[in-house]
Amino acid sequence: MRRSEPQTRLGVGASDEGKVFRVEITGYLNYSKYPKSNKVLYVPLAKLSEQFQRIHQEGGKIASITPTP
Repeated sequence: MRRSEPQTRLGVGASDEGKVFRVEITGYLNYSKYPKSNKVLYVPLAKLSEQFQRIHQEGGKIASITPTP
């Protein structure tokens, strides 16, 4: 079994610095049949850029980004 990134109490892999961000997305049609509903993702710092690209490719718009405590 290959070990992945460490788990935080949020269940998301954290970067070396342990920073995880809460990204709120609006208009994310791929995940909801309700186009006005928002989706929240918890993303480690190391994966933030990759996730931003994926969100925009799938038609989502980032409503807010906040660091988690």
